[in-house]
Amino acid sequence: MNAAERGRDRVALGIFAVGAFLYGFAWLRAHNMAAFPILTDPTTTAVHRVDRLAHLSKAGLAIAAIGAVAMLWSFWHYQSRPKDVT
Repeated sequence: MNAAERGRDRVALGIFAVGAFLYGFAWLRAHNMAAFPILTDPTTTAVHRVDRLAHLSKAGLAIAAIGAVAMLWSFWHYQSRPKDVT
C-alpha cells in the first residue's frame, strides 16, 4: 500500500464521516423538535424547518453512501492488484 492509496482511503473516510455527521445533525435537530416545544422565528414555520431537516438528512445519507462506495472501490482495487511474493 503506497501513499496515494492511503490518501484515497482517508478522503473516502472523510466523505463518509461528513455524510454521517450531516445525517446525525439532522436527526438530532428533528428529535429535539419532536421532544421539546417548537420555537421558531416569525419568518420560518415548523413545516419549513422539518422540510429543511429532511433534505439535510437525505443529503447526508447520499454523501455517506458516496463515501462508502469510494471505500469499497478502494478496498476492491487494493485486493485485485497482484501481490508481491517475497
